Amino acid sequence: MSASSTKAEETIAGLSTHFLLSTYTNGALLVVTQVGKLGTIVEAIVDISPEGSVSSFSTRPLLCDRGEGAEALARALCEEGYAQSGLRRLVLVLAIRDSDPSPEAFRAILRVVRLLWKEIVPSEKT
Repeated sequence: MSASSTKAEETIAGLSTHFLLSTYTNGALLVVTQVGKLGTIVEAIVDISPEGSVSSFSTRPLLCDRGEGAEALARALCEEGYAQSGLRRLVLVLAIRDSDPSPEAFRAILRVVRLLWKEIVPSEKT
């Protein structure tokens, strides 16, 4: 997969939310912001067992640890990215008003990111 990017804007929880997804040969960068700047940065990685199957998705805050919400969202987005593209590493930059997004906001973010993956990954992968 060659490097490429796509972006979107959606209203989530009453706030304009901007998305940017960029893929690289060794992973992806996803920015989700409602405040027009960068925020918490979390890395999520697919863990592969010795047998070669997916065993789990690990996360670690790189900057501005904001709690469980950002890590849970990063894990879910990494899982989605792996399912759509096979990429095993996601760096998530998350700047949303609520540090622990509501279930509705969480699902809305996932929905938009799924659409971005469909734009960026060749159709034979989706």
